[in-house]
Amino acid sequence: MIPAEMRNFFRAVASVLVIFLIFFGVPVLIYSVFQRFLGMTPPSQLTQAAIYQLASLKAAETFVLVILFIMIIDRKRGKESKYAFFLAFLLFVQGGVVHELWSYLTLGSPQRYMVAGVCSSFISYALAAWFLSKLYKSTTDLIVP
Repeated sequence: MIPAEMRNFFRAVASVLVIFLIFFGVPVLIYSVFQRFLGMTPPSQLTQAAIYQLASLKAAETFVLVILFIMIIDRKRGKESKYAFFLAFLLFVQGGVVHELWSYLTLGSPQRYMVAGVCSSFISYALAAWFLSKLYKSTTDLIVP
C-alpha cells in the first residue's frame, strides 16, 4: 500500500498536470471555434515566444489554483467540492473577466477576443474545479474526528 504522503504528492502532481492541460487546451479550442465559425482572425503578433509566455502564465495559474486548494482543504475535509468551485470562481473573476475587460478597455482588443477569453476562462476554471473536487473527494473512512 502506498503511504498517505506519497498518495498526496502524486495526487498534487496529477492535478497540476491535468489542470495545466485544461488551462492551455481549452483556450486553444475556444479560439479555434471562434475563428472557424465567427470569422475571428488570429492576432498578427502571435509568435512562438508568445506561445511559450502563454504556457508559462497558464502554468502559474495552475500552481496557484492547486496550491491554494490544497491549503484550504487541509482542514476542511468533506467540503472539497464547494471550496473547489468557490476558489475557481474567484480566480475566474480575477483571471478571466477582469483581465479580458482590462485588455478590451485599455488595449482596444476586439470584442470577439474579449468574449472568447471570458468563455474559455469560464470553461477552464469550471473544468478545473470539477476535476479537483473529484480527485480530492474524501470518503468517510479518511475523515478523522
